[in-house]
Amino acid sequence: MNNKYLRLFALLLCPVILLSCMSSCGKDSDPETPDNSSGQNGNNVSSDEHDPSTFFEMDGVLVDFTDSTVTVQIPNGDKYTFSTEGVEVSKDRSGIKTGCPIIVGYYGALDDFAEVQNVDVSIIAIGKHPSLTYVEEKMANMSLEEKVGQMFFARCPGGNAAADVKSYHLGGYILFASNVKDKTKDQLKSEISACQKASDTGMFIGVDEEGGTVVRVSKYSAFRSKPFASPRDVFASGGWDLIKSDAKEKAKLLSSLGFNVNFAPVCDVPSSSDDFIYKRAFSTDPKECAKFAETVIPITNQNGVAGCLKHFPGYGNNVDTHTGIAYDERGFETFEKRDFIPFISGINAGAKFIMVSHNIVKCMDEKRPASLSPEVHNILRSDLGFEGIMITDDISMQGITDFTDNADAAVLAVLAGNDMLCCTDYKEQIPAVIKAVKDGTIDEELIDSAVKRILLIKYEMGIAK
Repeated sequence: MNNKYLRLFALLLCPVILLSCMSSCGKDSDPETPDNSSGQNGNNVSSDEHDPSTFFEMDGVLVDFTDSTVTVQIPNGDKYTFSTEGVEVSKDRSGIKTGCPIIVGYYGALDDFAEVQNVDVSIIAIGKHPSLTYVEEKMANMSLEEKVGQMFFARCPGGNAAADVKSYHLGGYILFASNVKDKTKDQLKSEISACQKASDTGMFIGVDEEGGTVVRVSKYSAFRSKPFASPRDVFASGGWDLIKSDAKEKAKLLSSLGFNVNFAPVCDVPSSSDDFIYKRAFSTDPKECAKFAETVIPITNQNGVAGCLKHFPGYGNNVDTHTGIAYDERGFETFEKRDFIPFISGINAGAKFIMVSHNIVKCMDEKRPASLSPEVHNILRSDLGFEGIMITDDISMQGITDFTDNADAAVLAVLAGNDMLCCTDYKEQIPAVIKAVKDGTIDEELIDSAVKRILLIKYEMGIAK
């Protein structure tokens, strides 16, 4: 066997991606195995048909792909596109992403000006994206306690915050106004930095900085001369241009202090100005709310902060779940025509987090709050195609405490499909989830699935250690 083939064969023994099903899966998908038993189609070529001296291999990274081509970028920056039709490949279910290492073996000479190279491609081997390698290696050395801790986005305590990061292996802290009040920028940065240093995985550090009635940082003059205005008021003052500059300033301020998650934008679509969520919502028009989400999310992401769409599946005209259980009597068609629209736009714009509300939405699950409902999470994951982190609203809110106790709430939230739990009582709830895994109530595969998403996004954001 040609020595060059030995290297390709070795790579193929490692997980690689089946290219021929890209068209049905799309980017960042899990391909299925096609019927390729004959191995005789397209430009699949046997090495016996060519002079071995005309065989070459190209090393690079995958920068684009379609149902019939891959584009490879080599170290000097040049890009070449190859046909994938009939190419000998193998299969992996770990997903495919641009940025994956790739080797293309081919016979013939390249044309620097060709749109698609006119060569006989013998084999294409796509290895795992570095993020997937990181996640697998990290998880292989994590205990159950460490994995469960990653699922908790805890309310930052007044003291011993860094110590609790180590003790409970927390995945993130959310800070409130009490964590910010009376501090200078340097003091807040130092406290956040201490928590990051205490973490073995890197932490999400989040805050609610929506603008308007919900501001945790800019309400204090040490951080901004005046609080951020509500998005509704920002738009009224300067249209979409001001919305963009406001989103950029907000993300830059938060990032400069050490925050990497903003629990915003609000994607709820109220029915009228009488609704609880109205003052926090952008508009009563779902299309305007959708444009707001798709405008804000990329800007937030680009400035080092992950935005979080909230509160799925949408408050609409519901009452406040901070103070009790809310029942949503609306039909599913209303959600399809109104409430889902901003979330879909935000997902398509690259949202990494979606927060799930505590409303009991009867058309989806008449027995459980949305945050504890497998049916609601399945809609978000399967029907809307969200692949990021699903996180509960704070499970210490009365909409949950009136429904169940602290320990059960955490277990039910994991069983529902949440990747992370926003909580206050993590010292009670983390042991409850660990116990539920050990006694078989929760399948550990459910924990692993969530932690993979968490670590993957931490890696992609540059947070991971």
